[in-house]
Amino acid sequence: MELCKEFSARGIHILLASLGGELTDTQRKQAKKIKFLHLEESNFRLEWMRDPWQDTEKASGWLATLGQGFTPDIIHLNQYCFGCLSWNAPVVMVGHSCVASWWNAVKNSSLPEEWNRYKQTVKTGLQCADCVIAPTKAMLTSLRKHYGLYRRGTVIPNGRTTRYFKPGLKENFIFTAGRIWDEGKNIRVLAEVARSIPWPIFVAGEYREDLNEPNLILLGKLNEQQIRTWFARASIYVSPAFYEPFGLSVLEAGLSGCALVISDIPPFVENWAGAAFFVDPASASCIRDGLLAVINSP
Repeated sequence: MELCKEFSARGIHILLASLGGELTDTQRKQAKKIKFLHLEESNFRLEWMRDPWQDTEKASGWLATLGQGFTPDIIHLNQYCFGCLSWNAPVVMVGHSCVASWWNAVKNSSLPEEWNRYKQTVKTGLQCADCVIAPTKAMLTSLRKHYGLYRRGTVIPNGRTTRYFKPGLKENFIFTAGRIWDEGKNIRVLAEVARSIPWPIFVAGEYREDLNEPNLILLGKLNEQQIRTWFARASIYVSPAFYEPFGLSVLEAGLSGCALVISDIPPFVENWAGAAFFVDPASASCIRDGLLAVINSP
């Protein structure tokens, strides 16, 4: 929505087609306030979801019809499977993440054969695009590694509107945000770390089971305003992720004045060298020592 606001402020008309799940009421309200934005909603599955192919075919027809009616000057795609539709305008494909790079980072192996159709779909979509964009050089390199060459690629880092994130009165606690069940986020390691840390660790995000650690407090899924409040109050933000193509929550934490204790994975080092305390995400003791070092810093 922030990108749509920026386009609107420049007098640019936007057709925003949503897929992959229903929008929240908050998102719909935000969309209604943006001049020149026309929102079209759907609930079609995306190519990385379970049994997606019937939905991606239906979505392709839906998007083609929308494109013919709107006659855009440029097509901005966030899903690889639509790259080769018969668009009548240049296609910019944004590679926010992909299953192959996630699997490589988390499982340390190549995608299993059951993902072959997905892999070919992503490869074809990237090759059809006029330009491929990734939020970090590390992610752009990863796309080339897993799917081969594409016409043109460039890095455009993710961004947030700074007025939404301001430091508040900092308190003695650690904050993190992410899906606890996602192995790539590696949040479960904090249950092991928490018992050796004098400050409580608060976790925002979906979870399917309690981690049974008194010093690790699960907050559940929070809305945007609640997240901003926690960022503003937290002294430290920790991200022990094995996989993050950019790490938007780290940027939000940095804008909110949090000290950063984050994994030494390539995208984080690319973005935050000299501005964060880096730790080995595979080592609970290294994460613990990093948090203690920052807690004990003046």
